[in-house]
Amino acid sequence: MANTRKFDEQEALKAMQALFWRKGYEATSLSDLVETSGVPRQSLYNTFGNKEAIFEAAFRHYADSVNGGAISALDVDSPRQGIPDFFDHIARANSDPDNPHGCLRAGSESELGARDDALGEMIRTSSRKDIAHLTSIFQRWADEGKLANSADPEALAALLMSVARGISGLSRAGQDPATIQLAAEGAKASMVQWVK
Repeated sequence: MANTRKFDEQEALKAMQALFWRKGYEATSLSDLVETSGVPRQSLYNTFGNKEAIFEAAFRHYADSVNGGAISALDVDSPRQGIPDFFDHIARANSDPDNPHGCLRAGSESELGARDDALGEMIRTSSRKDIAHLTSIFQRWADEGKLANSADPEALAALLMSVARGISGLSRAGQDPATIQLAAEGAKASMVQWVK
């Protein structure tokens, strides 16, 4: 059949995700995507669409897999378990030699978040969803009496996200895994002070 795809879409998407993660959106050309994925240009267009559509697919894949894992680590019954597990996940992801340095989401937020176009809106919407999800976790813990009475779930969610982005920045700057883990340990210690 002439229209049969002769490549693994998920493997191609992972390869292109890693390229965007390493280089950023603007610095990644369609030729780079073709070379990295090993998929002919027309097949990329037929399967994913243009460069923007490829980036959106890669970004969503990253959000579901890497970021989703961090949020799942947090979203447990006990904040005494969830908070450390979240930061351990962040430290591992940012120290993994198989991953590009930093965080695709954090890099994309910096590069594209202020744009007044569909990509900028996608980035902002994704960040708002993450903050809302994190806030709901902290709110649940507050409602269950597991957080200090003075704890503000929305502020804690924003703080958690900011510190995670900071750890990602350490990785992007080439800091060693020991420094990244040290930052994660400090984050855990500062966040658990809000836990009863």
